Amino acid sequence: MPAAHEFRAFANSSNMLLFTKILTISSMGIFAGTALNYNTVIMPSLRNFASSSSLAVWAEMYLLAKPIQISTIVVSVIGGTSLFYKTGNTCYLGGALMMAVIVPYTRVLLYPINDSLLGIRKNGQGRNDSSVEEMLIRWDMIHFGRTLLSYGALVLTLYGALAGKYKIIVGENILLVTKTITIASMGIAAGTGLSYNTLIMPSLAKLPAQTAVAVWCNTAFAAM
Repeated sequence: MPAAHEFRAFANSSNMLLFTKILTISSMGIFAGTALNYNTVIMPSLRNFASSSSLAVWAEMYLLAKPIQISTIVVSVIGGTSLFYKTGNTCYLGGALMMAVIVPYTRVLLYPINDSLLGIRKNGQGRNDSSVEEMLIRWDMIHFGRTLLSYGALVLTLYGALAGKYKIIVGENILLVTKTITIASMGIAAGTGLSYNTLIMPSLAKLPAQTAVAVWCNTAFAAM
């Protein structure tokens, strides 16, 4: 069939390879930007509030962020593995593995804290408990590992996409590194901006107006 033939031709073409690169790098950038926003804006801002308010904001954002994080990891791993299979470039495989490591890292180190915080939130216990603040601080510190893994995956994958599989001279290599860092920073900035639309603002809409305004002001100033 002509349609099936055209689809197979597109799937095996350079256009499909380019599409896979864009999708993979975008997914890594979204995850890295959202993760970095937690460490640099959201969690530091929550320390300015009572544990009851901090826990409420964190819980709402966690529930919204979970499907986004899962989907971006899946796309990144599948995309990076596919690119390695098609090009033989080990940078793609390295990026995919770094994103994949986030899953066991999260399950082993973060899930116990998540379950404890969500349990306190559900039962309405420890509303101004110092243990809640301690758990949120520990969560933030452990979460930083996910930020580093996703940023490393993004930079490594971008480097592979820009360099190809051929060796290059030193001068060009410096230019390549500069391009990689610049584009990675743009991707993370875009992911950070997206986290406001998908996490912060929807979460604040579910909170009392006074708390929502206070949290928004803190996150807005922290992001500047």
